[in-house]
Amino acid sequence: MLRGSLVTMRRRCGTPSCHCVDGEKHASLYLAIRRGKQRKMIYIPSELEQQVREWVQSSQEIDRLLELMSQSCLEQLLQTKEGLSVQRKKSKRPRKE
Repeated sequence: MLRGSLVTMRRRCGTPSCHCVDGEKHASLYLAIRRGKQRKMIYIPSELEQQVREWVQSSQEIDRLLELMSQSCLEQLLQTKEGLSVQRKKSKRPRKE
C-alpha cells in the first residue's frame, strides 16, 4: 500500500537533435506524496511502474472500503439514536389510570 497519486510529466531532455525539441516530449512517471507538511514528487523508473501502480491502487481501495465502513457505522449510530429517542418519548408519557 502506498498513499499518493501518480502523475505523468512531459518534458524536453535538452539534447538539440532529439525529437522532443519539436515534437512529442518525453514522458516520466512521478509519485506525488506528502511527507509531513511538504509535498514531494518522486520519480518512478519504468521497472517499478507496475509495482507502484498496484501499491497506489491498493491504498485507494482501502480508502474506499474505510469510507463504506464509516457510512455503515454512521447509519447504525443514527438508527440507535432514533431508537433511544423513541424510548425516551414513550417513558415520559403520563400513564392513563
